[in-house]
Amino acid sequence: MLKFTLEITPLIMLLTGISVVITAILAYWFSHRYRVLRHYRHEEKTYSEEQPAVSVVMYTSNDAENIEKYLPIVLNQDYPKYEVIVVNDGYTDTTKDVLGEMEMKYPNLYQTFIPQNARFLSRKKLGLMLGIKAAKYDYILVSNTNCEPSGPEWINSMMRNFTEGIDVVIGYSTYDFGNDKGNGRWYRSYEIVMNSGRWLAYAMSGKPYRGIGDNLAFRKKTFFDNNGFANSINLHYGDDDIFVSEVAREDNTRVEMTPEGMVTSHYENIADAHRELKLRHDFTEKFIRTSAFAETGAMSLLYYLDFALMVAIAAVGWANILNYVIALVLLLALTLPQIILYRVNARMLRMPRLFFSVPIFSLLRPVVNLYYKFVGHKRKDTNYTMYSPS
Repeated sequence: MLKFTLEITPLIMLLTGISVVITAILAYWFSHRYRVLRHYRHEEKTYSEEQPAVSVVMYTSNDAENIEKYLPIVLNQDYPKYEVIVVNDGYTDTTKDVLGEMEMKYPNLYQTFIPQNARFLSRKKLGLMLGIKAAKYDYILVSNTNCEPSGPEWINSMMRNFTEGIDVVIGYSTYDFGNDKGNGRWYRSYEIVMNSGRWLAYAMSGKPYRGIGDNLAFRKKTFFDNNGFANSINLHYGDDDIFVSEVAREDNTRVEMTPEGMVTSHYENIADAHRELKLRHDFTEKFIRTSAFAETGAMSLLYYLDFALMVAIAAVGWANILNYVIALVLLLALTLPQIILYRVNARMLRMPRLFFSVPIFSLLRPVVNLYYKFVGHKRKDTNYTMYSPS
């Protein structure tokens, strides 16, 4: 029979004290990303008024339908001087014909092709290198043809960040989650908010280690001074994260987070696309030097430990109702700030705002990541090209 008492044993006091400390650490960690993103979005920034000419390099592979939908938005930007170079890596659909028709209408559109017999290299990296070499202008903005700019100010929003000393501008890309009807869609939303919030917050804090190939700008000189993708030429991927980690620094990088500077990536199957992108980045992260991954792992361990402490408080002296009250208060102190701050970050990142599922997904996330590590290990050889740098 349960017995209400105000007696708190020394053991319960100890467990509660440890839980309070861990909860405070986690609350600070949850709020840090929010503060960084919010401060960066609202702080006064100095922008360039020069509007330098820019070459937009876009990779495509059998994507004629998306080209017809979204490329006209890119070609009708409110920007004085730019060219669009579409690198065509597809041979099975009507991409070449669609681009050919558009070239007659838009004089600033050009297409180039990846040789069909090109092997033993990353076709994506090869395509980008061909496009960048063909570029006429000193600034490069890379994207993909399945990406929809938010409006006619996209290029201007990215390029205005190239003030003196800035070599890299990291943009943001969200998904078209309105078309994600598959199982696991809420977890995918949670995962993307957590991952994006991490690398964006690090970049805004002066420790950039990743960008996104859907929306990334840099000086052509910076690309060639780094020998392009030479350091990861034996990998199929890394054109966004490994490359950015090599060239981006605190003093030469800015992040563009206004709605006008964002793009939306469209996929036929979002679940498959998310799975593939996660496996790619899980693989390439081992080639990136940053404390972000260790920090996330440490916070996950603390999160599990905090929940274990709450269970222990409720279980020790199970006949004492006060123990359950203490555990419940601690649980609310941990999860409510987490949910609130998550929802704020999701709104800033234009993602669905979850509620009760956030703490559940936080517990599941290490397990899901372990599963992806297992899958990634089984297919690790497919991440390498046949090329071996000397």
